[in-house]
Parts: sequence; structure tokens; C-alpha cells
Amino acid sequence: MGSTTERVLSLVSFFYLILCMEVNMIVNGEQHALTAPTSLKAFLVETGYDITRIVVELNLAIVPKADYDKTILNDGDSLEIVHFVGGG
Repeated sequence: MGSTTERVLSLVSFFYLILCMEVNMIVNGEQHALTAPTSLKAFLVETGYDITRIVVELNLAIVPKADYDKTILNDGDSLEIVHFVGGG
């Protein structure tokens, strides 16, 4: 059996599927819809972000990287994702 977080995510996803609800949120000023609740970390990985080179603000609060996997994205959330780039 998986971790507690994985079990909770599975249960939450199950209930959302039953209710046929989408999770609608704003990502960097643009509308984005998820078919089921997901963790912030899963969303970032699935959408191609390198989580070692970004900072995420969720509903006007910075999310510590250690909390990405236990932060569940909810309907109406607003994400701002800032990339770090190197250069000289």
C-alpha cells in the first residue's frame, strides 16, 4: 500500500470522478482545467516544469518545495510559477 498522501489523493480523486467535477484554476494568468484533483508536484511534473528551478505561489502564498507533494490543487486556486534562469 502507498503512503498516506497517495491514499488520500486516490480517495479524493475517486470522489471527484463520481461527482464528475473539474478543477478549474488560473496558472500564470491563464485558465487551466484538471479532470481530477492532483498534488502540486504531480501537476508541475506533468506540465513539464523542472521543480528544482521554480518557485510557486499558490493563492498569494509561496509554497515550500517540501510541501509540493502534499499540496492538493483545488477548484478556484491561482498559481503563479516563476522560473529561474542562469546567465551572465
